[in-house]
Amino acid sequence: MGHLLTTTILFIICAFAGLASNAVYLPLPFMLGPLLTAATIATLFPRWLPKGYEFPPHLRLLFIAVIGLMIGAQVTPTLFDNSKRLIISAIALSLFVGVALFFNYQIFRRIGGYDKQTAFYSGTPGGLYESIAFGEDAGADMPRLMLQQFLRVILVVTLLPIGLSFYLGEPVGSSAGMSLAQAKVSFAALPWLLFAGATGLGLGRMLRLPAWQITGPMAVAATLSLCNIVASARFLRRSY
Repeated sequence: MGHLLTTTILFIICAFAGLASNAVYLPLPFMLGPLLTAATIATLFPRWLPKGYEFPPHLRLLFIAVIGLMIGAQVTPTLFDNSKRLIISAIALSLFVGVALFFNYQIFRRIGGYDKQTAFYSGTPGGLYESIAFGEDAGADMPRLMLQQFLRVILVVTLLPIGLSFYLGEPVGSSAGMSLAQAKVSFAALPWLLFAGATGLGLGRMLRLPAWQITGPMAVAATLSLCNIVASARFLRRSY
Protein backbone atom coordinates (compact mmCIF):
# COMPACT_ATOMS: atom_id res chain seq x y z
CA MET A 1 0.00 0.00 0.00
CA GLY A 2 1.44 3.37 -1.04
CA HIS A 3 2.28 6.16 1.38
CA LEU A 4 -0.38 8.48 -0.05
CA LEU A 5 -3.10 5.86 0.32
CA THR A 6 -1.90 5.05 3.85
CA THR A 7 -2.06 8.71 4.85
CA THR A 8 -5.57 9.06 3.41
CA ILE A 9 -6.81 5.96 5.24
CA LEU A 10 -5.23 7.15 8.49
CA PHE A 11 -6.96 10.51 8.08
CA ILE A 12 -10.34 8.84 7.65
CA ILE A 13 -9.87 6.42 10.56
CA CYS A 14 -8.62 9.16 12.91
CA ALA A 15 -11.44 11.50 11.88
CA PHE A 16 -13.99 8.90 12.92
CA ALA A 17 -11.99 8.31 16.11
CA GLY A 18 -12.27 12.01 16.92
CA LEU A 19 -16.01 12.04 16.28
CA ALA A 20 -16.49 8.91 18.39
CA SER A 21 -14.43 10.38 21.24
CA ASN A 22 -16.50 13.55 21.10
CA ALA A 23 -19.71 11.50 21.23
CA VAL A 24 -18.61 9.83 24.49
CA TYR A 25 -17.38 13.15 25.97
CA LEU A 26 -13.70 12.20 26.11
CA PRO A 27 -11.54 15.18 27.16
CA LEU A 28 -9.87 16.84 24.16
CA PRO A 29 -11.66 14.36 21.87
CA PHE A 30 -10.25 15.53 18.54
CA MET A 31 -6.70 15.25 19.86
CA LEU A 32 -6.83 12.22 22.15
CA GLY A 33 -9.10 10.14 19.91
CA PRO A 34 -6.86 10.30 16.82
CA LEU A 35 -3.75 10.14 19.03
CA LEU A 36 -4.74 6.88 20.70
CA THR A 37 -5.96 5.41 17.42
CA ALA A 38 -2.80 6.24 15.46
CA ALA A 39 -0.60 5.07 18.34
CA THR A 40 -2.47 1.77 18.54
CA ILE A 41 -2.03 1.16 14.82
CA ALA A 42 1.67 2.08 14.90
CA THR A 43 2.51 -0.07 17.94
CA LEU A 44 0.16 -3.08 17.67
CA PHE A 45 -0.31 -3.32 13.91
CA PRO A 46 2.92 -1.99 12.35
CA ARG A 47 2.53 -4.35 9.39
CA TRP A 48 -0.45 -2.28 8.27
CA LEU A 49 1.95 0.57 7.49
CA PRO A 50 4.37 0.58 4.53
CA LYS A 51 8.03 0.03 5.32
CA GLY A 52 9.67 3.31 6.36
CA TYR A 53 6.35 5.17 6.46
CA GLU A 54 6.40 8.73 7.79
CA PHE A 55 3.60 11.26 7.93
CA PRO A 56 4.10 13.67 4.98
CA PRO A 57 6.33 16.52 6.27
CA HIS A 58 4.67 19.21 4.14
CA LEU A 59 1.26 18.24 5.45
CA ARG A 60 2.62 18.21 8.97
CA LEU A 61 4.04 21.69 8.39
CA LEU A 62 0.56 22.92 7.46
CA PHE A 63 -0.97 21.62 10.69
CA ILE A 64 1.83 23.12 12.78
CA ALA A 65 1.17 26.50 11.13
CA VAL A 66 -2.53 26.22 11.97
CA ILE A 67 -1.63 25.58 15.61
CA GLY A 68 0.55 28.70 15.55
CA LEU A 69 -2.39 30.71 14.20
CA MET A 70 -4.64 29.37 16.94
CA ILE A 71 -2.23 30.43 19.67
CA GLY A 72 -1.44 33.84 18.21
CA ALA A 73 -5.10 34.68 17.63
CA GLN A 74 -5.71 34.55 21.39
CA VAL A 75 -3.47 37.61 21.93
CA THR A 76 -6.09 40.36 22.02
CA PRO A 77 -6.06 43.97 23.29
CA THR A 78 -8.23 42.93 26.25
CA LEU A 79 -5.33 40.82 27.48
CA PHE A 80 -3.65 44.04 28.64
CA ASP A 81 -6.69 45.67 30.27
CA ASN A 82 -5.44 44.87 33.76
CA SER A 83 -1.68 45.21 33.36
CA LYS A 84 -0.89 45.07 37.09
CA ARG A 85 -2.51 41.68 37.60
CA LEU A 86 -0.99 40.52 34.33
CA ILE A 87 2.53 41.35 35.57
CA ILE A 88 1.97 39.52 38.88
CA SER A 89 0.59 36.47 37.07
CA ALA A 90 3.47 36.51 34.59
CA ILE A 91 6.06 36.62 37.39
CA ALA A 92 4.38 33.83 39.38
CA LEU A 93 3.97 31.67 36.28
CA SER A 94 7.58 32.21 35.24
CA LEU A 95 8.80 31.11 38.67
CA PHE A 96 6.59 28.02 38.64
CA VAL A 97 7.66 27.03 35.13
CA GLY A 98 11.32 27.46 36.03
CA VAL A 99 11.06 25.34 39.18
CA ALA A 100 8.91 22.65 37.55
CA LEU A 101 11.19 22.46 34.51
CA PHE A 102 14.28 22.13 36.71
CA PHE A 103 12.89 19.18 38.67
CA ASN A 104 11.40 17.52 35.60
CA TYR A 105 14.70 17.83 33.78
CA GLN A 106 16.52 16.16 36.68
CA ILE A 107 14.07 13.26 36.62
CA PHE A 108 14.36 12.64 32.88
CA ARG A 109 18.12 13.22 32.83
CA ARG A 110 19.23 11.35 35.93
CA ILE A 111 16.58 8.67 36.31
CA GLY A 112 15.40 8.29 32.73
CA GLY A 113 18.86 8.63 31.24
CA TYR A 114 17.66 10.94 28.46
CA ASP A 115 20.06 13.16 26.55
CA LYS A 116 20.04 16.86 27.49
CA GLN A 117 17.79 18.07 24.67
CA THR A 118 15.19 15.34 25.12
CA ALA A 119 15.18 15.70 28.92
CA PHE A 120 14.76 19.47 28.72
CA TYR A 121 11.84 19.53 26.29
CA SER A 122 10.19 16.46 27.84
CA GLY A 123 10.21 18.31 31.16
CA THR A 124 8.43 21.47 30.04
CA PRO A 125 5.24 21.74 32.15
CA GLY A 126 3.19 23.27 29.32
CA GLY A 127 3.17 24.11 25.64
CA LEU A 128 2.65 20.70 24.05
CA TYR A 129 3.11 21.71 20.42
CA GLU A 130 5.74 24.35 21.16
CA SER A 131 7.84 21.86 23.14
CA ILE A 132 7.71 19.36 20.29
CA ALA A 133 8.59 21.99 17.68
CA PHE A 134 11.49 23.44 19.69
CA GLY A 135 12.69 19.98 20.66
CA GLU A 136 12.78 18.87 17.04
CA ASP A 137 14.90 21.90 16.13
CA ALA A 138 17.24 21.16 19.05
CA GLY A 139 17.80 17.56 17.95
CA ALA A 140 15.81 15.81 20.69
CA ASP A 141 14.76 12.16 20.45
CA MET A 142 11.35 12.81 18.90
CA PRO A 143 9.57 9.52 19.72
CA ARG A 144 10.50 9.88 23.40
CA LEU A 145 9.72 13.58 23.49
CA MET A 146 6.31 13.18 21.87
CA LEU A 147 5.47 10.23 24.11
CA GLN A 148 6.30 12.16 27.29
CA GLN A 149 4.47 15.32 26.23
CA PHE A 150 1.33 13.48 25.16
CA LEU A 151 1.37 11.40 28.35
CA ARG A 152 1.54 14.63 30.34
CA VAL A 153 -1.49 16.03 28.54
CA ILE A 154 -3.45 12.78 28.81
CA LEU A 155 -2.81 12.53 32.57
CA VAL A 156 -3.69 16.19 33.17
CA VAL A 157 -6.94 16.21 31.19
CA THR A 158 -8.11 12.92 32.67
CA LEU A 159 -6.93 12.92 36.30
CA LEU A 160 -7.19 16.63 37.15
CA PRO A 161 -10.93 17.05 36.37
CA ILE A 162 -11.70 13.84 38.25
CA GLY A 163 -9.70 15.01 41.26
CA LEU A 164 -11.34 18.45 41.24
CA SER A 165 -14.78 16.85 40.95
CA PHE A 166 -14.14 14.77 44.08
CA TYR A 167 -12.66 17.78 45.89
CA LEU A 168 -15.54 20.13 45.04
CA GLY A 169 -18.23 17.48 45.31
CA GLU A 170 -19.65 18.24 41.85
CA PRO A 171 -18.67 17.79 38.20
CA VAL A 172 -16.35 20.36 36.63
CA GLY A 173 -15.42 21.25 33.08
CA SER A 174 -17.18 19.58 30.18
CA SER A 175 -18.81 17.08 32.54
CA ALA A 176 -20.66 20.02 34.09
CA GLY A 177 -21.76 21.29 30.68
CA MET A 178 -19.01 23.91 30.36
CA SER A 179 -17.95 24.71 26.82
CA LEU A 180 -15.58 27.19 25.20
CA ALA A 181 -17.02 26.63 21.73
CA GLN A 182 -17.58 29.80 19.71
CA ALA A 183 -19.73 30.73 16.76
CA LYS A 184 -18.96 29.13 13.42
CA VAL A 185 -16.88 31.11 10.98
CA SER A 186 -17.87 31.80 7.39
CA PHE A 187 -15.59 31.04 4.47
CA ALA A 188 -14.93 34.79 4.25
CA ALA A 189 -12.28 34.23 6.93
CA LEU A 190 -10.34 31.77 4.77
CA PRO A 191 -8.32 34.35 2.75
CA TRP A 192 -7.10 36.00 5.97
CA LEU A 193 -6.20 32.67 7.52
CA LEU A 194 -4.26 31.65 4.41
CA PHE A 195 -2.52 35.03 4.31
CA ALA A 196 -1.52 34.87 7.99
CA GLY A 197 -0.32 31.29 7.72
CA ALA A 198 1.68 31.74 4.52
CA THR A 199 3.19 35.05 5.67
CA GLY A 200 4.10 33.60 9.05
CA LEU A 201 5.81 30.57 7.51
CA GLY A 202 7.70 32.73 5.06
CA LEU A 203 8.87 35.28 7.63
CA GLY A 204 9.67 32.63 10.20
CA ARG A 205 11.92 30.76 7.80
CA MET A 206 13.51 33.92 6.40
CA LEU A 207 14.27 35.33 9.86
CA ARG A 208 15.38 31.89 11.08
CA LEU A 209 13.12 32.02 14.10
CA PRO A 210 13.40 29.08 16.53
CA ALA A 211 10.70 26.53 15.65
CA TRP A 212 9.73 28.84 12.76
CA GLN A 213 6.91 26.53 11.67
CA ILE A 214 4.88 27.57 14.70
CA THR A 215 6.41 30.85 15.90
CA GLY A 216 6.12 32.59 12.51
CA PRO A 217 2.35 32.07 12.04
CA MET A 218 1.84 32.72 15.76
CA ALA A 219 3.57 36.11 15.55
CA VAL A 220 1.62 37.17 12.45
CA ALA A 221 -1.71 36.08 13.96
CA ALA A 222 -0.93 37.92 17.19
CA THR A 223 -0.01 41.08 15.27
CA LEU A 224 -3.20 41.00 13.22
CA SER A 225 -5.23 40.32 16.34
CA LEU A 226 -3.70 43.20 18.30
CA CYS A 227 -3.91 45.69 15.42
CA ASN A 228 -7.40 44.69 14.23
CA ILE A 229 -6.22 45.01 10.63
CA VAL A 230 -9.26 44.92 8.31
CA ALA A 231 -11.25 42.87 10.81
CA SER A 232 -8.81 40.00 10.42
CA ALA A 233 -8.53 39.68 14.19
CA ARG A 234 -12.25 39.03 14.47
CA PHE A 235 -12.02 36.27 11.88
CA LEU A 236 -8.99 34.68 13.51
CA ARG A 237 -10.39 34.75 17.04
CA ARG A 238 -13.74 33.34 16.00
CA SER A 239 -12.03 30.61 14.02
CA TYR A 240 -10.77 29.02 17.20
